[in-house]
Amino acid sequence: MQFTLSHPAAAVPFAHWGLVLSALVVGSLSPDFNYFLCLSTRCQFGHTLLGIFLLDIPAGFAVLWLFHTVLKRPLLSLLPVTHQQCLMPLATHFHFVPWQRFWLIVLSLLLGALTHIVWDSFTHYSGWMVQQLPILRTAVIEIGQNGQKVIRVHHILQQGSTLLGVALLFYWYYQWFKQAPRVPITSLTLLPIKTKWLIILIGGLSAGFLGYIYAFLTIFPFSSLRSFEIFVGKTVISGMTIAFVELVILSLFWHIFWFKKRALNVSGK
Repeated sequence: MQFTLSHPAAAVPFAHWGLVLSALVVGSLSPDFNYFLCLSTRCQFGHTLLGIFLLDIPAGFAVLWLFHTVLKRPLLSLLPVTHQQCLMPLATHFHFVPWQRFWLIVLSLLLGALTHIVWDSFTHYSGWMVQQLPILRTAVIEIGQNGQKVIRVHHILQQGSTLLGVALLFYWYYQWFKQAPRVPITSLTLLPIKTKWLIILIGGLSAGFLGYIYAFLTIFPFSSLRSFEIFVGKTVISGMTIAFVELVILSLFWHIFWFKKRALNVSGK
């Protein structure tokens, strides 16, 4: 599977059509949400047409609300100050209404999810385009005894497009960052550099370790290359799920601290 966070590269350009950028990004991630709910890549409902409407869009709305209401400002506070200065104007209150705005968000979530599924159709063995184009199923390399693992064209497309997607996202952000105006930020969003790194390191390492333990307990012993692949996938998915839960908990504490600090500043005036 592609790295989930590379998928926004296919959706971001549609923001030029007047669609909602954050909804496009969340929509492009949403078909993979059921992986994180069941901690397995075998849950494919989010990648079906019915799943788009019954899972992806509703879950996308929930994640979009959570991001703008709970996660956005705590995430910003973990970034370097110069990036905060550029991004803070975008961290204003997000509106889901009036109705025209609501349906624009729905359309953005839908289009984002469709870009994900179309992309996957070229890079997954069960994908529609892979099944229609024999060249995508062509074997390139065989690994292990008796061809235990076969690398096909669509596997190469999968990994190559993941790298390209991530590279494009970094490039587009860098181009925007160079010309974005800077604004002053308040002390309420500033964290010491050591605190930022401590949060990132502890959160990242603990999520990775717990994800590894969960995958090890559910997959070990490895009977084939395929079982090892599943182990790696489970480690990544469960690790990302734990990291997300950690982020939500951290964000809730951040808001409690922020409100207390703001109250002290107001009372001290």
